[in-house]
Amino acid sequence: MREGIAALVSGEENMEPIGEASNGQEALEKYRMHRPDITLIDIQMPLMSGVETIIGIRGEFPNARIIVLSTYAGAPPRSSSRIIKRPAAGVTPSPRKKLS
Repeated sequence: MREGIAALVSGEENMEPIGEASNGQEALEKYRMHRPDITLIDIQMPLMSGVETIIGIRGEFPNARIIVLSTYAGAPPRSSSRIIKRPAAGVTPSPRKKLS
């Protein structure tokens, strides 16, 4: 999914992806390095969850703008309330393919 999002962002004139991370710990480290204007984070990541990653980023950078992607179908998980209290810019469900 990361590659698809990066390709979409790259196609925009005024946007440029500056980093990708395969887990929450790496996402936090890359945020520290690059300090992006906007960060997209999946709520489900290995090593550190998206919630923990957001709490870490917002703890160091309170004005960080973060959009959360979620693969949860239906209602957002309980952990979303922890994100909203921090707050994240929004929680966006990821598109899912219907299985036949």
